[in-house]
Amino acid sequence: MRDIKIFVTHTPNRNANCLERPFLFHVIAGGVYQKSEVPSGMYLDSQGEHISEKNKSYCELTTQYWAWKNQDADYYGFCHYRRFFSFRESRIAETSWGTAEYDWLDEEVAGLLKLEEAQVQKVVEPYDFLIAKGIDTKKLGADSVYRHYETAPELQVRDLDLFLRILDEKYPFLSETAQAYVKGSVFYPCNMIIIKKELFAEYCTV
Repeated sequence: MRDIKIFVTHTPNRNANCLERPFLFHVIAGGVYQKSEVPSGMYLDSQGEHISEKNKSYCELTTQYWAWKNQDADYYGFCHYRRFFSFRESRIAETSWGTAEYDWLDEEVAGLLKLEEAQVQKVVEPYDFLIAKGIDTKKLGADSVYRHYETAPELQVRDLDLFLRILDEKYPFLSETAQAYVKGSVFYPCNMIIIKKELFAEYCTV
């Protein structure tokens, strides 16, 4: 049986519901900013080697860094305290972001999403990685991913331009793929992935 760990990112200083499952790791991203008592069963991304202080810029990516540096698993998964993967066989109601979204991850929601160890293993193990469902940018009012960054009020296209310049300079082997993505019309949101250890290490190292 593969060791699958799914890290659930939480926001500092908010009420948190830590549903107990052996494969769920609840992490406060931006743990350096946590002022209130840490709920039982919760990790901080400020433990061990970390970039927790960068959370206000990097959001849930500080959880990914913390997991990379401080946890070992055959598969690493990442979701959020109110956005989750569904492991059920049949379709489930989705948000416009293509995710299952609930206020709390409680036993009722866990049953709906089939958050059972055997089911998670069955769904995950045949694949090298899984990601959140892509969204047609036309549903977001844009004809491409780049245009979405230009028009969405919560996004900054200058950040995307900087990212593309850095790829050109430091990782040119990724530039063609990145350009094809931003010119395309399928947007992959939320930094939600489940990925094999070897690929995750490569992803974090590049």
